[in-house]
Formats: sequence, C-alpha cells, structure tokens
Amino acid sequence: MEEEWCYRGEGNASIVVACAKKNIVYRIKKVEKDGTIKAKSNLDVLDFVKNFMKSFISFQFLVPMKFVKLPDGLIEKIQTSWRRLRPEYRLCKNVDCASVEAIEMPDLCFLYPADTCQVISPTYTFEIKPKWGLLPVGESASGLKKSNCRFCMHQFLKVRDEKWSRRSLYCPIDLFSGCATRMKYALCKLHSCPQNNFCIYRNGQKIWCDESLDEKSTFENCLDSASTDELLDVVVKSLLYPDKGYNSTTGLHTRQLCHLSSCEHLCNDECDRLSAGCVLSQILDVQSVDDIDHEELHSHFIKASHAFSADSELRRLHNIDGPYSHWLELPLIDSIDPDVAYSILKIKKYLVSRSAKDCSILITVQLMNLEGQNLSEDSESPERTFFITSDIGNRYLCCVTIIDLDPKSFNKIPTYIEEEKNVVGYFLESSPAAL
Repeated sequence: MEEEWCYRGEGNASIVVACAKKNIVYRIKKVEKDGTIKAKSNLDVLDFVKNFMKSFISFQFLVPMKFVKLPDGLIEKIQTSWRRLRPEYRLCKNVDCASVEAIEMPDLCFLYPADTCQVISPTYTFEIKPKWGLLPVGESASGLKKSNCRFCMHQFLKVRDEKWSRRSLYCPIDLFSGCATRMKYALCKLHSCPQNNFCIYRNGQKIWCDESLDEKSTFENCLDSASTDELLDVVVKSLLYPDKGYNSTTGLHTRQLCHLSSCEHLCNDECDRLSAGCVLSQILDVQSVDDIDHEELHSHFIKASHAFSADSELRRLHNIDGPYSHWLELPLIDSIDPDVAYSILKIKKYLVSRSAKDCSILITVQLMNLEGQNLSEDSESPERTFFITSDIGNRYLCCVTIIDLDPKSFNKIPTYIEEEKNVVGYFLESSPAAL
C-alpha cells in the first residue's frame, strides 16, 4: 500500500488518489464532518456522464470511467497518514469511512506515446477550473450581469468572507474568447493567483497551486528548463484544438467583453473566435443550455416544489434524481400541468448548465523528439491525444479532458439562489464598477 498509492488532490466533493504501478486514479466521495452526504453518489456521476453528457461532449474530451471496489486500508490511510497533505480549507470534509467503492479513471497526468515517439521532457499537466464563460443574454438578466461576469463579481465576496486573501484578476470571458492573446493573459492571471482554480503537475506531482506559493515562487522555477511562454502557447493551442466530428448545438459563440477584466487587448472580430468543436466551445454549448436568471429560477423552483409536495410520485416520474439517460425529455404524463412541466424542464436545464460551470479541464503536454518523422498536426496519435507544434517549431503530444462533470442536486437550488443574491448584492455595495 505504501508504495502503490499516493494522494493526488481533491475538490469539494471528492478526493483523488493515484496508483503509479497501474497508471490509474480513484475518485472517492467525501462526506460532511457529521457524516452526511450532500453530493451525488458515484453511480449518479457515472450515469450522468456516460448516459447524458455524452450527448453534449464528444468522446475526445470525456474520460473513461468505471465503478470499482476500494483496496483494503486505503480509506484509513487517507484519514491518517495523508491528512497533512490536504489543504487546510478542505479539512472541513472527510472521506466516507463506510465507503467501499470508487470511480476508477486513467491517470491523466501521464501520456502514453507510441514507440516511435522519443520523449525528451517531463509530462506537464495544467488543471483549470474555467468557470462561467458566458455573460447572460436573456431578457431576465440585469444590465449589471450582462456587463460583469459572475466569477469577477464573486471575487469581491470571497475576499470579504476571507475565503481568499486577494482577488483573482482571472476573467473566464477572456479564456473563452478564442483570442490567443486574451487566453494567454487569462492563464497568466490564473498562475499569479491560482486559488482553487489552477494548478500544475510535473510527472504527476503537484508543483504549482495556491498552497505552494511563496515570495520566491515563479512560473519559470516550477517548470524547470521548459519555456514558460512556449508551454502557455501549447496550452492555448490545445484548448483551441477542434474535434472535427463534433456538431455544435448552438453554433459559433458571440465574442464578449467583461467590464471587470484587466485585459486591454482588443480582438479581431473576424479571426478571434473559438474553434468549432474545441473543448471550450463544447463547454460553452452546455453552459448555454440555461438562459434564466436567479429570480426566474426561484419562481420555477417554488412551482416545482409545490407540485412535488402535492404528488410525491411526480418527482420520480420526472427523474429529478436520475436516471439521466433522457433527462431533458418530458415524460408522457397526461395529468401534469403544462406550466409545472415547463418549470421542471427549466430547472433541469439550469442544473445541466451548472455542471458545466463547475467542471475542470486537464491539459497534459509532453515534448517529443520527432526528428526524421514527417508528421503533421493531423497525424495519427494514441487515442484521445494529438500533436501540437509550438511557435518555435517544437512538437508536443497533448491530451485535453473535461473532468468533474457531476450532476447537480435539485435540493441545492435554494443555496444557489441565495449565493447569487449575495454575490450581486455585495458587488453593488463594494465596487465602483457597479455604479
């Protein structure tokens, strides 16, 4: 056990441990300190990703997952030996001591190049929580929200509540712009203030995150001899790399600007757009499923809740808690009030969008020596990987994966609504930009 498994990291709902010998990771559910489980189960996650999200996200960017039994002693090790490795702000939750199962995934911090590819550098993995990449355009959204992105507004509240000591100047609207200059600027701002939205791994070891920063920390130091600018260039190109077989549900996304962004670069309307089928475009497609503001969401939630209270069977018939295979299709129930059915559908779309707004992207890159090989960026590569040529001519094997696409709970909607009110309310109180 000591040699095989290591702590890799964690989010709000799960802890991830890695097994170097098998090139796999386990995603293990966390519980509140009192033992209650608020997140969706692992079976729900598998069902949601495999049977629902596959309709929105192409295979190129989805990670293979399966349900497995945990090895003996692993839960105890997480609770004891690895506790010191966990971020302090994550210690408010523990792994479920009664848990005997987990989700198994391939270790995405490593690539497995063909025998003809000579590896000449470490493997670098960039983990990004891109957040909400769209400004709302619906009629119910206020002018404030149409001008200032949700992430940037939320930073004011997070500093006030001492979640973080300073505001991040990262703006998701820049990352999702499709403009390479704005995207690289956004990545640099993530790097300078990672919070829990950005980290870097080298050969599976975390080398850059908010907890690791000190006065001597620099991007260049953590990347050894690798060129920082070149790696950021490769990451941007990887985020724009298209899955040519993907059919967008929304078409090209309109370029947007957030008033709170500190990026002063002006984009070219004709050229600076997300590539059709790239990972960011696909995430935006899912985020675009929802078009309602929190005031309208509250109205739909009240209507659906009253209906569920009056008829306890209605919640099950609408698969509110799964299964998810045809989740956005209305069941054929003659007796249901059409207004209630409409509210339930709106809520489901909101929850789907919310999953995409909380997901993460892993971009794994490795420099290859392909001298003497006549390979283009369309050349065949191992499954789910592709080649990128940097601006100085180096060739990288790359893999991009969307993770943490967990289903969201109907029961959390009041929490989401309250949080939205607090974000906007405090921003109006504290920021001159809101006036």
